[in-house]
Amino acid sequence: NAQGLRGISAAVYVHGPNGCTWQGVSGFSYDTVHIRPSMKFCIGSNTKLFIATLMLKLAEMNILSLEDSLHEWLPNFPNVNPNITIRQLLNHTSGVYHYGNHQNYASFMNNDSGRFWQPQEMLNTFDSAAYFSPGMGYHYSNTNYLLAGMIIKAAIDTLVSTRLRLYIINPLNLVSTFFPKEESVT
Repeated sequence: NAQGLRGISAAVYVHGPNGCTWQGVSGFSYDTVHIRPSMKFCIGSNTKLFIATLMLKLAEMNILSLEDSLHEWLPNFPNVNPNITIRQLLNHTSGVYHYGNHQNYASFMNNDSGRFWQPQEMLNTFDSAAYFSPGMGYHYSNTNYLLAGMIIKAAIDTLVSTRLRLYIINPLNLVSTFFPKEESVT
């Protein structure tokens, strides 16, 4: 297809006394291996929900404030206004350029799909001018959550995965949820 996707896996869980689960798969995971319902996949953009929830938990604990500016937690980056607030990152009103829109992004990712990019590398490689001044519009940008994750790392004394597990994953009994590169998938 146009997105380069070769397969899909989906599940729907209905909670309640008569709850049920539906699972469906189609296509290939890699090479010629068909997708199976038991396979584990990256969570993708749903990671943003976990990062936002953890950020709100850290604000509730007075470790940071949603009104804190980037310059309070991170070094300066070209094309990233240091006065952007955490709230603006989380609600996509920062104006920060979405790295996925960079002209070289797709070719870099497709040419080395197994490479793990460090956040600062992403910012340096796929940088471009902001869409607008902070608070002056709305534009979906994965870069917002890249920066939010960097702030979390700067604000806590442990791995991000440790706090995600403590405040979200374990209390919700998400036994098949793992934070990649910090935890092994079992």
